[in-house]
Amino acid sequence: MSTDTPPRQSKRDQLERARRRQPFQGKDRLRLAFMALGLFAAIGIFLWLRAGLDKKGDPDKVPEIGTEFQIGSDIQFPPVDISMFDSVRDDTTTQRLILEPNAFPQLLKVASALLPGHLDALGSPHFPFDNIERNAKTLRGAPFRERGEILDLKTETRTINGPEETWVLAKTDEGDRLWYVTLKQPEELFGIGGNFVVLDGFFYKLYTRSVEGERVTAPLLVGRGVRPSVRPAEPAQELDLTILADVQDVDFYQDRPIEDFGFWHLMNYVETLQNDEERLTVEFERAQPFDSNELKTIIETPSLKRGIPYRIYGRTVHAWNRANDENPTRLPFSSHCFLFKYELGDQYLRLVAPGKDALNNLGLGTEMLAYFHKFWAYTDGDDQPRRVPVFFVASFRERELKRSPLEGQIVLGFIGLFVVMLVGFGWLVLRDRKQAEVAAANLRARRQRMREKAPRS
Repeated sequence: MSTDTPPRQSKRDQLERARRRQPFQGKDRLRLAFMALGLFAAIGIFLWLRAGLDKKGDPDKVPEIGTEFQIGSDIQFPPVDISMFDSVRDDTTTQRLILEPNAFPQLLKVASALLPGHLDALGSPHFPFDNIERNAKTLRGAPFRERGEILDLKTETRTINGPEETWVLAKTDEGDRLWYVTLKQPEELFGIGGNFVVLDGFFYKLYTRSVEGERVTAPLLVGRGVRPSVRPAEPAQELDLTILADVQDVDFYQDRPIEDFGFWHLMNYVETLQNDEERLTVEFERAQPFDSNELKTIIETPSLKRGIPYRIYGRTVHAWNRANDENPTRLPFSSHCFLFKYELGDQYLRLVAPGKDALNNLGLGTEMLAYFHKFWAYTDGDDQPRRVPVFFVASFRERELKRSPLEGQIVLGFIGLFVVMLVGFGWLVLRDRKQAEVAAANLRARRQRMREKAPRS
């Protein structure tokens, strides 16, 4: 009697049969993996598009302008040896006619290293003219800054084989007179302020010198040089359209500074406006939002838009502080930045504000009240000529960002779906591995039983 026995299978056929029994095949794994990657890519694209609204622009499209001067404890002042003044006397009329042969030349040399930034760092200290005869000894070698009108100016060689010295007699707006001497001849004396100058120097002594037959006794400052200045302006309560009418826009390839009469007038106006909360509220309400249409209008007719208030928001591309030159506002520093607005593409805005660090880290949540000044030109990091509109910022306020109510739900939905697929994919992989281990164990057991039943020879 014969019995039907199944044909003996090879090891390869047995493994293939075990794999076919597994519910989670290799192609299915690959398909699920691609689905998970596709979902992950969809989430990435969504977040990338959302981040595009917060794009900060290309820093290479703005010039590399660094902070020109920063107040800090690491400023190195010219080394004034106080012991040099041990021989200096100004108690009597005769002593005030003498310039000591050792101390005076030494201070002249040291004072040639006294820069405007040194006095800026000290807060532009004024000379104490009151009771100077009593306090002269304690003030020797101290730095001061005074502004005034030139009454007399002479350049002379005072001693044989000595250096050429420039002597100035000036009178302050308060009526005080002072002597000023320097080894440097003034290169530009009569600026926009006429013969009004700024004098930075170390106090030496009370000195008497003759001017057109008159003996004048006054404090003597020794410094680096005479610089043109302007008289201080009164707080600007209103915009002066006659000043703004003379402002000229800078065209491509023109090398002109951004500062002009209109620049300082607007600086004066926004600084004055900052102290009037009620007017700021009114100005914010009447200001129109700055967008691509307003940019087009300003480009076409900039002269008609000077001093117009706008509400502006955007992101800072590059911000810095600037040490101001002599100006009628007497502000030692101003803040500057380049602003990026997504809807304007690579057309940037340049913002200016009084003081330091006023325009750092501006974001979409900040709206500014700003007044248009003019167009300014520069060459960017790619050597391409560019022009930007310049605005003066008077105030800031929080801006309510409008977001779609579905935005958060979409993000949560994508994340939830991704997590479900990730968990499901992991569960299927673990189940598939467990079933494969069970199948392999069954196969080993079957082989063991077959070896035990086989006849032994």
